[in-house]
Amino acid sequence: MNREQIEQIAEGMMQMALDNLERDGYVAFAALLVSNRSITPLLLARVDAEQKERLGAFLRFLASSGQYDAIAIVSEAWTLDPSKQASLSLRVPVSEHPNRVEGVFVQMASRHGDLMLTTHFKRDKANKPIRPRSVSSAWQPGLASTNFGGLFASAR
Repeated sequence: MNREQIEQIAEGMMQMALDNLERDGYVAFAALLVSNRSITPLLLARVDAEQKERLGAFLRFLASSGQYDAIAIVSEAWTLDPSKQASLSLRVPVSEHPNRVEGVFVQMASRHGDLMLTTHFKRDKANKPIRPRSVSSAWQPGLASTNFGGLFASAR
């Protein structure tokens, strides 16, 4: 699978995540195994740090098997507003920081590196998510520095 195909699949996953956000009010964490023939979802019974660490190790094993062309991680999380760099003090958790924003993320790991799609959204007065208008994307070299970073790094 080439980079353009991976980008198209990642963009489709982001649109589905945003559809879920609008419909359900949140984006459920999911991992998806991508091959030329299929996309297979993996869902965690509970989403916590221990389970994510175990899932990351399992996904590295699957990436090295050669069965999959890419592995996607779809998630929603608090992040800090990048436009307010001067006040990014982290004396409190990000979820309690005054400059926090909610974001939707699709990370697509492959032998080409890691493609990261990100967007931030706000909520209306009724606390319903407002669908974001733009999505940023960037390829990264795929370094194994986090649970899901560089899943294919050893498979190259």
